[in-house]
Amino acid sequence: MSTILTHSGIYFDLLEPKIDDIKIEDIAHALAFSSRFNGHGKFFYSIAEHSVLGAWNIAAKEAKAFLLHDAAEAYIGDIVRPLKKLLQPYLEPIEQRIEKLVMEKFQVDIYSPAVQTMDRMMLALEQVQVMG
Repeated sequence: MSTILTHSGIYFDLLEPKIDDIKIEDIAHALAFSSRFNGHGKFFYSIAEHSVLGAWNIAAKEAKAFLLHDAAEAYIGDIVRPLKKLLQPYLEPIEQRIEKLVMEKFQVDIYSPAVQTMDRMMLALEQVQVMG
């Protein structure tokens, strides 16, 4: 079985996701309850908080894309980078299918250079502030 039950009560199919099953309320809820750095920070710091802070600090035309750049993690979870690299052949196609649907549904480009640059800058700052 390749489905998960989401906060809104729908079954989301990880292998065959449907655009109508991507719900902003599921994304917001899941990311608000998901911790950056796999919960190893000095304090709880959610993926949603990371997304909002980044959106405040990027050009207005990129803010919506930054808010949604980690949306796939609402469905597949936030996997730490070393493990994500090990799982890449299996995980990447699943994540990319979900990301494509998110971009289509919300008309954003989460792969834009501005979004990717802001994400890297925030990672560097968060490692100092959250991890110590």
